[in-house]
Amino acid sequence: MEGQGGTLGKEARDAQKERAKNAPSGEPVSGKTGLPEPEDYGFGDAVETASGGEVVAYEPRKQAGRLVVPLTIRNGGDERTAYTIVITARSGKTSHPVTVKASNVFAGTTWPTEADVTADGLADPADVDIALKVTKDVHPFGDGR
Repeated sequence: MEGQGGTLGKEARDAQKERAKNAPSGEPVSGKTGLPEPEDYGFGDAVETASGGEVVAYEPRKQAGRLVVPLTIRNGGDERTAYTIVITARSGKTSHPVTVKASNVFAGTTWPTEADVTADGLADPADVDIALKVTKDVHPFGDGR
């Protein structure tokens, strides 16, 4: 500041101009701002669907030595919904059910998750068949009104 009058000195004015010139434009870093769709998660090919297409299971895969089944849960309704999904992985005589729960899935949103279906007799993901059973509760706290 020059003297005591409260005006900016030349260096301060030049610095202020330089900052304004170099400031970001305000353009968004990412142009995509919508809600992700099930296919946006990159889980690969769907192998089973349930609940009118709201629940999709994708090809089983090995991940860190475990056999996992990626899932997407898309709430196509008008209210928050709780989903209970029983994923049954079968290969030969082996059948292994696993339950996955997703509470408070908002209407119009997709919830990505995965189920660990590792079990004796389920070694090769290519030999595993998947079945889904879905229970929905539109009262998301599971009070079953």
